[in-house]
Amino acid sequence: MVTGDIIFAIFTYLPLIIGIFIIIFIVLTVKKNGRRADERLKIERENMSVQQKKIDEMNQRLINIEKILKEVE
Repeated sequence: MVTGDIIFAIFTYLPLIIGIFIIIFIVLTVKKNGRRADERLKIERENMSVQQKKIDEMNQRLINIEKILKEVE
């Protein structure tokens, strides 16, 4: 009878324990993906900033070239 009680307890609590582990795994996975998304967003913003600076520099160079060409005419 003791063996039957142990088997009953295992089959009763095992799905509950497995469910708890699955929920914990899902929560940790979602948090990790959120951190990765934040890192990607930060890197993308930094890249956009660098690209905008390069575009501004090119625009300034183009303006200087246009001024020189107007002076030559």
